[in-house]
Amino acid sequence: MVIDQIDGTALGGRLSGSGRVSWIGDQRWSARFQAQNVDIATLRPDLPGRISTVATVEGRGFEPTSPWTARLASLSGTVRGRALTGRGEIAHGNGNYDLRGVRIANGGSHVDIDGRWGSTVDLRWNADVRSLSLLHPDLSGELVSSGRARGNATRPELDADVRARQLRLGSTIVDSLQGEIDLDLTDARDSRVDLRATSVDLGFVLLDTARFQLQGRTAEHELSLHFSSTRDDSRRLPGFDARLAARGEFEVGTRRWHGLLDEATLAYPDGRATLLQAAAIEVGPDQLRAAPICLQTDDARLCVEGERIAEPASMRVLFSAQDWPLERLLRSVLGWRELDGKLQAAGWITQQGTQPWVGAMTLYVDDPTLSIPRNQFRSERVRLGRARFDLTAEPEELRATLAMNVVEGTHLDGAVVVTRDPEQEFAGYPLRGEVRAKSTALTALPLFVPEIDRSSGILDAALAVSGTLGEPRFDGEFH
Repeated sequence: MVIDQIDGTALGGRLSGSGRVSWIGDQRWSARFQAQNVDIATLRPDLPGRISTVATVEGRGFEPTSPWTARLASLSGTVRGRALTGRGEIAHGNGNYDLRGVRIANGGSHVDIDGRWGSTVDLRWNADVRSLSLLHPDLSGELVSSGRARGNATRPELDADVRARQLRLGSTIVDSLQGEIDLDLTDARDSRVDLRATSVDLGFVLLDTARFQLQGRTAEHELSLHFSSTRDDSRRLPGFDARLAARGEFEVGTRRWHGLLDEATLAYPDGRATLLQAAAIEVGPDQLRAAPICLQTDDARLCVEGERIAEPASMRVLFSAQDWPLERLLRSVLGWRELDGKLQAAGWITQQGTQPWVGAMTLYVDDPTLSIPRNQFRSERVRLGRARFDLTAEPEELRATLAMNVVEGTHLDGAVVVTRDPEQEFAGYPLRGEVRAKSTALTALPLFVPEIDRSSGILDAALAVSGTLGEPRFDGEFH
């Protein structure tokens, strides 16, 4: 069958082509395509521009292993006001792809690829991309990389370097990234990876520096992650320095890593937490499993363990705390420095398939104290009574209860229900509940209001809770 000419309009431009195909003999076939003034914004609205291209493809046979060759004779046009050019050739046979002189350039950006990828690999690349948003709308920043991959496709050798600036992936922003990668998955020699980043904004925390290192072979290697952050008043977070170190084995065939977490250190200005004992970890495409990981600081313990399985989809997490410093936890999570005590906690979370996660948690605060500023130079620590907080998560709602002895004779109780609405964000879940406070002796009022010399009496208060998790509302009366 021979097609002498076919013409049409699509994507705001003109398309034309011709070709021929034979079903006898060696089943030769070929085609020629031409596109003129095609508007690529119809495919990617974030990439305004028009392009024109001429390409040919020819081959023999119709099996997946049949040989064919595609040639990009010319690529021209503009993208985001910058010139776009391209050329190259890709030949296929028996599952192997040979790339010859493949080059795409847009203004000052370019990507060059040469070599083979298939049962055997010998691929070289050189890239200088001034705007990663050209590749995907969720990416931005600059990337420079060059390297070579060679050997067997299942166990290749990789030698590459990478540099990036103002890198953004979703909500994560990295000011700069540099790295050297020297991998030999054949284990003929040691592999080495060294990645260094500065100013890593994860949204909830800003890391000043982060460094990942790997040394060894697939059967036995060591890896470490070191990151630090200075005090961030805007996020109400203290400064810290952290280091994780592990050793293990990577199974290339199953893409599964398993090993031991040997070190976990988290240092704050006023103390540090360290790993109590080595913990087994397993990471693979179908599951993630961690044995109990326990941090200790003095006599306090904070432990977590869990697993996630891809098929059938499920997740479970267990956690506990013993005498953990409450001030350190609240300062890390919420930026609070006024409340302290010893936290006792136990809880679990689980999820099956696409069902909402469920779980339960109980918290006790022993020996709680509240720091009350008296002036700009002095604060007074006030000892409070024991507190208990319970949280239960069910598919339809979250239920929380609070019972606290504020000071002698003063008690605080509350119960709140959160309705889970799959149509709403977490912060938009509606609230309902009540908080009651009762004091049979207001003698402690001068502790909180130093302008009051002495006090006595009875207090009874009831507050109705409404609104949403993101914007709670309290209405009630004091007597």
